[in-house]
Amino acid sequence: MRDYSFGNFLHELRSRRGLTQYQLGALVGVSDKAVSKWENGSSKPQSNILYKLSDVLGVSVDELLTCKYHSSENKETKGVFAMKKQLWNKAFDAMRKRYGNPVPLEIMNRLLTEHAEIKETDMIVYFDLLSVLSTEAKKQGEHIRVRGGTGASFVAYLLGATEINPLKPHYYCSECGAVIFDNNVDDGWDLPRKTCSCGKEMQTDGHDIPFETYRHVVHRNTSFDLS
Repeated sequence: MRDYSFGNFLHELRSRRGLTQYQLGALVGVSDKAVSKWENGSSKPQSNILYKLSDVLGVSVDELLTCKYHSSENKETKGVFAMKKQLWNKAFDAMRKRYGNPVPLEIMNRLLTEHAEIKETDMIVYFDLLSVLSTEAKKQGEHIRVRGGTGASFVAYLLGATEINPLKPHYYCSECGAVIFDNNVDDGWDLPRKTCSCGKEMQTDGHDIPFETYRHVVHRNTSFDLS
């Protein structure tokens, strides 16, 4: 008997993340055909895959199994949870706006790696606060200098907490969403001009800062000041 409730819920979660069946399969270690079977209700993922799915899709294993979102009974906790969820959605939306939909797997992997690392902390709220402070400071002719691991976070960049994009050097097209990584330079700002296949001149970015830098620095010291 087919389980359409699980398949429909999985399809909804995958679509919200902007993932194709192939991309979701690659992220959890299965084929796109396996994902297709899950979504059409002809099979279910094994228990060891459920934990990977929950991380990638941003829900708990219990939510996956019951096919519905759970909310906390504590109003304060529920409010914080909702705010974090909204900020994560904001980060995913910013990524899709910059890099197209579907997002290249390498870029999606970076965001999901950070999501798995900091989802249980309040760092995403801190990044959002930095973004607000930075915007207000610029209006007053001030500049915020962030010390610590923030510059190594792709999430922080997507939320506007830092101007440093930690991805590897790359071109991106604001017209069609094409992305081309280039390992011939150390910094994306040093890339020569390039015209996209759609005819639009491509933008360059990426400073190649691994997320390990964030892990090493952020828990020791992350602060900011106005100058």
